[in-house]
Amino acid sequence: MNWGAVKPNSKQRAGSNSPPGSDASPAKKEGDVTPDTMDLPLPLRERYRVEKKLGRGAFGIALLVVSKTTDEKSVAKVMNLRAMTPKDKKNVKNEIDCLSQCNHINIMRHIETYADESNLVLLTEYADGGDLAQEIKVRKTKNQPFSSADVACIFAQICLALDHIHQKGILHRDVKPANIFFTRRGLIKVGDFGFSKQYDETVSSEVGQTVLGTPYYLSPEMWLGERYSKKADMWAAGIVLFEMMALTRPFKSDTMKELCDAVRAGDVPPIPAGHFDGDLIKVCYMLLVVDPSARPEFREFLQLKVFQGALKSILAVLGHALFANCREAMTAHISSMLTD
Repeated sequence: MNWGAVKPNSKQRAGSNSPPGSDASPAKKEGDVTPDTMDLPLPLRERYRVEKKLGRGAFGIALLVVSKTTDEKSVAKVMNLRAMTPKDKKNVKNEIDCLSQCNHINIMRHIETYADESNLVLLTEYADGGDLAQEIKVRKTKNQPFSSADVACIFAQICLALDHIHQKGILHRDVKPANIFFTRRGLIKVGDFGFSKQYDETVSSEVGQTVLGTPYYLSPEMWLGERYSKKADMWAAGIVLFEMMALTRPFKSDTMKELCDAVRAGDVPPIPAGHFDGDLIKVCYMLLVVDPSARPEFREFLQLKVFQGALKSILAVLGHALFANCREAMTAHISSMLTD
């Protein structure tokens, strides 16, 4: 592969033009894409009504649906099983398995899964406030940076979500702003577990081997084709933190080779001084170190003063009846990180 000739794409996931060792499915040709006319299978149409189409993917479409009994909105990913390879089906199974293991207010909730001979439908919680990638783009266009408090509140919730899945033995493997969603309740939701995987061993060890994800967020060890641990997700979280403060990615290039070289060198550009809390900048640089063993644990830096207000705010939200099923575990989780 001539890496110098391959240009990175911010929307691209790892595939045929990914780092060595990648095992993702190649992109579908345009003619292979499932048509927009796909609808919910009849058994689901009896319980849900379709409000609108949200988007289209390689195997089908995403629909905003509303429960006919509770009026709850959710996202239905309707996938054409006939268009999927065995590897694709395995990835979807991993996504469903991982989502169903999670019970956390900062992770997109799995509602149900339906399958028949032709279709697989995954229904998940709907985040009604857009995603972080859109928010960063708007703020960059308007030259309106986040405040330190905003960054701390968003990032604390991302860290809580990732810490939860890591405790479950799960690696997300595609942490990026486009997979981080807002709700009008003020909560952050980590979603899109399409590249996630649950391991029998602890993910504190180097359990991952397959290179999956979006090139700009891949860790140095993944670019090197080395085995990786939860620290790869933490590197990606560091990239997201940098983006929230600088409104741009730390590593940019015209080719994959240049991007790979930049990430492996680990020369992180400066974040605009004077605008953000010094501890936020410090945490960002601590996460974006080339040696994964040198990246701190989430709970080590969530105990910093800059994150304490955000953690207390989330504790207050947990009092809502909507979160009764995860309140006890989450309260214990967050309380262990409070310093006063």
